[in-house]
Amino acid sequence: MLVLPRRYDHLRQELRKAARIGCLVADEFRRDATPARLDEYQNGIRQGIIDIESRIREWRTSEDRRQHLTECVRSKREEGGAVFGEQHRFREAYEVMLVRYRQLLRQVGDALAWTVLWEDARLIRLLYEKRTHFLPAGHGIVGPVSIVMRANQTGLFLVIDNDITRCIGHGDLTVVRANVRSLPLSVEIKTRDPGTPLREGVPLQIHFIAPVIDSPEQHRLHNDFASALGLLDEVSEDAPPLSGRRAKQEQRMLDRAELVMRGVGGARQQIQTNKAHWKSIQNVAHRAMLSESSYDISAPGIAVVAGKQVGGTRAAITYVLERLQTDGFHKDDSWVVTTEDFVTDDLLSAIIAPVALWPIAALVRQDILSGDLFVGAVIREAVWEEAFAAEGITLASDNQGGWTLDSGDTRHHVDAIEVHKLQLGLAFAGIDPRGIAAAVKRDSD
Repeated sequence: MLVLPRRYDHLRQELRKAARIGCLVADEFRRDATPARLDEYQNGIRQGIIDIESRIREWRTSEDRRQHLTECVRSKREEGGAVFGEQHRFREAYEVMLVRYRQLLRQVGDALAWTVLWEDARLIRLLYEKRTHFLPAGHGIVGPVSIVMRANQTGLFLVIDNDITRCIGHGDLTVVRANVRSLPLSVEIKTRDPGTPLREGVPLQIHFIAPVIDSPEQHRLHNDFASALGLLDEVSEDAPPLSGRRAKQEQRMLDRAELVMRGVGGARQQIQTNKAHWKSIQNVAHRAMLSESSYDISAPGIAVVAGKQVGGTRAAITYVLERLQTDGFHKDDSWVVTTEDFVTDDLLSAIIAPVALWPIAALVRQDILSGDLFVGAVIREAVWEEAFAAEGITLASDNQGGWTLDSGDTRHHVDAIEVHKLQLGLAFAGIDPRGIAAAVKRDSD
């Protein structure tokens, strides 16, 4: 008897349990975002990621995987090609499930980060940088973790461990004050190899790198953070010159910090949320649980879709697109985005709030995170032009990804960050194009 199908089923149950716990964690932290709770939840997520990354490595390189390949070959000889094909599919699906498990845990990390950063999509997008590496091992992880734990234990700060998120990649840690909204401080941690095996009592030298821009608020946050942790400031007139590599890294961090400072002050769109959109997502999700797929037109030019993963996302979307043609949606003038894009594209995690924070039933969020269900939207490309045209405003796109909105008397520029947020928000934030257009018109009058 081959064991891979049983291992796959067991992993799937693990994934569902992790999704359920992840939604509970996101809800609890949103209600009570304290440093102690943040430390507890981040420790749990970190341990989960370390475990699943170890399992991914073992699966990809170990004798265990080769044994499964051998079993597949044996089953092909003894039981025929059909069984071999089934085993091969399970082997591929098992690795996909391991990777999805890792992404799920990091999405829960995103939910904590979004809550700490006041669910400010513009700020989070400015702090985004893609992370592809697994968590460091040995002394490499001890430095950041020790700083996070010590800082959160002071009760004065909320410190995000960026490595357990997908939405923040600028530095190793992101620091804000616990009870006051402030511009975050990004911190890079370098831990020197002690040269001996790690054990209790072995001293570690940890270097703390934090770009402090020309802002009194940033200086105070930096000084208070360093003082609370007993960190020594190396910056002095007689300090030795930096190595070329470290100097470049510090300059990059400073450049990004200044970009964040400028970008946070950029013009923001006042988001008009369409509650009916979230109701549609909930309804189609519940219907999809009973059938293979479902859809609903939540607003002019926007169709919400949901489906089980049994038949695959693409098959369900193709079916829905065929049905939507009678309602004016066509493949050549519509675009599609689903929650499966959250799994494959980390950038989305920095633009749209994580699934674990969505204002829909926990059961639906759990099924989406575990991969049992997907939701998304089919959106007509002209939906924004039509919404603004109804208010007498012309929309023109620029080569930087932004928009220029011209009402005749006034012109209004929307930068690329806000455009991306508005576009994806049609599917995953309940954004109402007509409400946005009406607000722009009122501001122009």
